[in-house]
Amino acid sequence: MFFVLSTGRAGSRTISNVVSQSPDALCVHEPVPYLIEECAAWRYGELATEDLVAMLRETRPRQIDGRQYGESANRLSLAVPALAEAFPDARFVWLQRDGREVVASGHQRGWYDAEVVADTPWERHRLRADRLGEMTEDEWVDLTPFEKNCWLWRRTNELIETDLAALDPQRWTTVRLDSLGQSLDQLADFLDISPVAWTVPHLNARTSTPGIADTRANTVDRVRSHHEWDDAQHAGFDKECGELMDRLQPDWRTTTTEPSAPTTDAELDEIRSGIADLAVIRGELGQAIANQARVQRRNAVLQTERNEAVESARAAKRTNSDLERRLAGVESELAAAEQQASMETTRLEAERLAEQTRADEAAALLTLIRTSTSYRLGHGVILVLKSPVLLARRVQLWLRKIRRRMLRRVARFARRLPFASAIGRRLPPRVKTWLSVPGSG
Repeated sequence: MFFVLSTGRAGSRTISNVVSQSPDALCVHEPVPYLIEECAAWRYGELATEDLVAMLRETRPRQIDGRQYGESANRLSLAVPALAEAFPDARFVWLQRDGREVVASGHQRGWYDAEVVADTPWERHRLRADRLGEMTEDEWVDLTPFEKNCWLWRRTNELIETDLAALDPQRWTTVRLDSLGQSLDQLADFLDISPVAWTVPHLNARTSTPGIADTRANTVDRVRSHHEWDDAQHAGFDKECGELMDRLQPDWRTTTTEPSAPTTDAELDEIRSGIADLAVIRGELGQAIANQARVQRRNAVLQTERNEAVESARAAKRTNSDLERRLAGVESELAAAEQQASMETTRLEAERLAEQTRADEAAALLTLIRTSTSYRLGHGVILVLKSPVLLARRVQLWLRKIRRRMLRRVARFARRLPFASAIGRRLPPRVKTWLSVPGSG
């Protein structure tokens, strides 16, 4: 499994066609789903790596019809770490092209120019310096479309270079478009595929035919080169991209034209290119069918989950109905209990009022009894009648009281008699005590 990394307008369709000429590999060009927005969001830090890895594993097969799967899509160049994590055994081919030709091609097709290019997902999610935090939005808006294309070529290649440097050097290689024909055998050895009599076509230039309407993307009336730039554009490119060009293509300042790809007989080249294109189309069709099958399986799973959810909802509805009936019964019982409790409270309150009335009447009667002249006698009689012991004690106390009163009267009477002293001397001591001490005996 391998991925071709590039900036776009760098020969990605050409290398896809050429590599697919081997019977061991099928390199598709920008298959569906493109993952345009997802790769840009991941680079901006707005999408988690594990989410992008899951998408890649779900949509990219390792083989198609027994042939090694390869993909040439420049947007995946923004997410090399996610690709390396999703496919630990995948290899990477860094496809490089003269930056002047890339910038000239992108600028001619209206990249970053809203007045020229249509509002497509490719344009909406094209890499932006302000989203990467390298400049403010106002600074980015102030750049011309040409300056933005220069920045895009430089920054994309720097990202690829940095991300590949973090991998095992055995997992990646570099190929230049201007020397692709001379590098194909080495590339085949790196990808572990069988070499063939390679044909290197010049694809995706997409010039329109005069007098014939052509609505294809990237179509131009004729291909313009950097040789048509003015001095300001040459200076702007040198300022933005010169240092990276010196490192990637040291001879760029002395190279006036981009070497043509070696060709053989024109008709034979066209046939071979057509066969390779058919293989690519077949591979893309196979992948589309596989994606459709995955979508159908996913839809089937979703339908099953939906049916289960509907059944669960129905069961929950039935359960809710049972609960509502039970709740209604409980509420009815609660209402009856509240009514009964209210009646019981009313009865108890009536009984309390009756008891209070009887208590008030008893208190009034008691007050009347206590204020009567016969209270003391009647009160004593009531008390003694409560217990025989208490009655006996009361009788004893009453008799003693009467005796003391009688003795006092006898003593007072005896002391008045003329012979009381003589009688008193003859009385026994006990009698004397009774007569002389009140309450004795």
